[in-house]
Amino acid sequence: GYLRDMWRRTCRRLLSSGQNFYQPQHVVTPDNSRVVITPGADSTGRLLPPANALLIFLHGLGDSAQAWSGVCFQLAIKYRHVKFVLPNAPKIPVTVNKKEVMPAWFDIIGKPSRSDEPCDGIEESRSILQNMIAKEIESGIPARRIILGGFSQGGALALYTAMKEQQGLGGAMSLSGYLPSSELRATERSKDTPILMCHGAADQVVPLKEALLARDRLKSSGYSVNYREFKNLPHDFSMEEYDVISRWIGEIVP
Repeated sequence: GYLRDMWRRTCRRLLSSGQNFYQPQHVVTPDNSRVVITPGADSTGRLLPPANALLIFLHGLGDSAQAWSGVCFQLAIKYRHVKFVLPNAPKIPVTVNKKEVMPAWFDIIGKPSRSDEPCDGIEESRSILQNMIAKEIESGIPARRIILGGFSQGGALALYTAMKEQQGLGGAMSLSGYLPSSELRATERSKDTPILMCHGAADQVVPLKEALLARDRLKSSGYSVNYREFKNLPHDFSMEEYDVISRWIGEIVP
């Protein structure tokens, strides 16, 4: 609901504003593997310099990168020096959904606690992200100016990947997410990575206790965690949450 409304508002704003409104470049790759949003042209038509920071955002189970395009497009309007990459998850059978094939970063069996899940496929997804990060670093964006974030299962993968990075990232962000494995061991360099966790108190898909468990485990492992809880928010996204992540991005990659 909220994501669709934000995308509609963004489109209406662009259509009504004409050429005087800054428009980032928004591209869906030909193979539909990802959405990429990069600096566009200013009101005079002059192309802005290439991005010097990056946010990779991962959608949740059964969702798509396109669903989060509106949110990231709005952020790209504010942060003209940041590149946004939104990959689409591979389609796999998901056990908890009766083996239905859908976009998923890893399998979910349906254990009482998310941290007890075997998460089959998570290493393959982490490898995809690590290759993506390595290419961006080769292109000139420093690791410490790369943020990895996601919603729900995407947030879980973002935390998992950030904790296993050898050189550490600029930040990791989990919206309505969790830590996917109780056996996860963090690298020492990754412990300098600041973490933002946002969770709805009324979330019945990923219960609040999962977020609190993740927060406490991250803190006990040595991470700096900015934890924000949103009263009455279910497994969804809100304008209040948008404001929090927007300010945080500005602090991490000014």
